Amino acid sequence: MNDTSTDPGAERGDLEDLMARTCAGDRAAFADLYDALGATVYGMVSRILGENTAATEETTVATWTEVWTTAGHHDPSKASPAAWVCALAHRRAVERIRSHSPTSDRTKDRSGERAGSTARTHPEKHGEQAATERALEHLPAPERTALQLAFYQGKTLQEVAALQQESPTLCAHRIKQGLTHLRHPPMRSQHSATPQE
Repeated sequence: MNDTSTDPGAERGDLEDLMARTCAGDRAAFADLYDALGATVYGMVSRILGENTAATEETTVATWTEVWTTAGHHDPSKASPAAWVCALAHRRAVERIRSHSPTSDRTKDRSGERAGSTARTHPEKHGEQAATERALEHLPAPERTALQLAFYQGKTLQEVAALQQESPTLCAHRIKQGLTHLRHPPMRSQHSATPQE
């Protein structure tokens, strides 16, 4: 009888390979990483946020956006890829709860002070944000709008599709392409293919 059990060590090695390739900008590896951990991440976020499906979707998308843009921060000597991704998801879900708690209203008037403090104490983060905003300006309009709706306005994929009057599949493609172009700006002469609806 053949042993069909999964070797945890081999599985971790596969995920580490996918994470390393994702760090190098390999979109196929990122897609495989998402396929391997997507259900786990969504389930964790859903358990924390409860029945708020829209919040779960937005937080999950934000988590995977962070994975794509900060994969190089993962240290395999400190955490497995699965543990690292789940930690990002957990942090974002908790932040989502805190940002919508009653106490958050009482601290809104201090947001400017916090933002200034962040810029002073973490100039590298402030610089990254400015660089991202500049990069957004150079994206094709459809990709830029899709990203702004999804990540700056917190719209779900279905809401983005409705506002763009396009299919969710096409909007998902635009978001994926936009994230790729933010990380690796295309040459002006290059044109990415757009999937048929």
